[in-house]
Amino acid sequence: MPDAMQVEISQLERRYARLRIRDTAQDAKLLASLARDGQQSPVTVVAATEPERFVLIDGYARVAALTKLARDLVEVVVLSLSEAEALV
Repeated sequence: MPDAMQVEISQLERRYARLRIRDTAQDAKLLASLARDGQQSPVTVVAATEPERFVLIDGYARVAALTKLARDLVEVVVLSLSEAEALV
């Protein structure tokens, strides 16, 4: 697996957010966990066509919770795949 790195949340393109199923109880647990323990596992991204931009593939709930906590950075793993391959 590739090494994790930190990027600014503003660098993430959340194109597939509307396709995600929300669970408010799980979201609340995740928010509390991130506030207490910090981010424990990286989200998955692929490089976008624009430089220094990334398409979020997995980890939408974590990014939403980090945003609610007013965090600027998120730990990511960048896959060396196309966006279509990563989505499959």
